[in-house]
Amino acid sequence: MGRQRWAARGRAAIAWVAVVAVALATLPRVAGWDGVAPLPELLALTPYIALTAVAALGVAVVARRRAAVIVALLLVVAHAVMLARAGLPSPAHRVGHPCG
Repeated sequence: MGRQRWAARGRAAIAWVAVVAVALATLPRVAGWDGVAPLPELLALTPYIALTAVAALGVAVVARRRAAVIVALLLVVAHAVMLARAGLPSPAHRVGHPCG
């Protein structure tokens, strides 16, 4: 019984380390600290951090940690929104717009 308990704690620790690492990488972008040096260089990795968020979600699911799954899911949604906003053109760039 002791080994199973330690294995469960180990899975939980791995899941939370993965989720917290992604959260720490996501926080500056969500908080709007993009312009503070050296964050722009680090935030250039946002697409890769989004993939890491999906991996962290998978780790949390496999570890069966409900709270970690919820946090990781919120991080995946935050990255999806950020990437969607970065990929959408501004209204001035639409075809037929007087400035575009």
